[in-house]
Amino acid sequence: MDQRMAAHAFYTQLFPSLDKSELDLFAQCQQDDGRITHFNGNFHEVLGDPNVGYGVTDWPDLSASWVLQVLKLYRWTGDAGFLRAMWPHMQKAMAWLESADEDGDLIPEGGSTYDYETLPRGAFVYSASCYLGALLAAKATAEVMQDEAAAKAYYERFYAVRRATMDRLWNGEFFRKWRSGKTDAENPNSFVAALAGDW
Repeated sequence: MDQRMAAHAFYTQLFPSLDKSELDLFAQCQQDDGRITHFNGNFHEVLGDPNVGYGVTDWPDLSASWVLQVLKLYRWTGDAGFLRAMWPHMQKAMAWLESADEDGDLIPEGGSTYDYETLPRGAFVYSASCYLGALLAAKATAEVMQDEAAAKAYYERFYAVRRATMDRLWNGEFFRKWRSGKTDAENPNSFVAALAGDW
């Protein structure tokens, strides 16, 4: 799921039915707590089961990425039945993202696809930005589902998380990479991997 964040556009445009089947497979692999898994299996162990090496993680970007991709595929294809079937899974994923905030700053904690280093727990700018996008996608999906209460709740949370992201990570010129919610520890540098897609 982490690499799909950058690569899914090719599936969506060229092979929308393949894209749909893989997003559905990730929904079937969704954990009881709502998180979307890193893998939906692999070729050398089993397909359709996330319980493989490195398959189930606590990475917020995975759930956010999946929510964004589901809405994007709906907008590309107009397949309302697919979106309707995914809506309960989207709500569970969003609930897990909210629960992944461990320090009360509204930004979910956990690892990420950018696992070249192990960050301490705290506000990570990549997780924050993915979560903000997922909140807007969940709001848009709720509107399609005519769930006004959910749309309002996601929109209100979006604004609260955006304020928290600005307060915790914006230094007046650029976003800090990471900042602890419990101590004054931080990585004051910008997050260079934000350019990974362009690279």
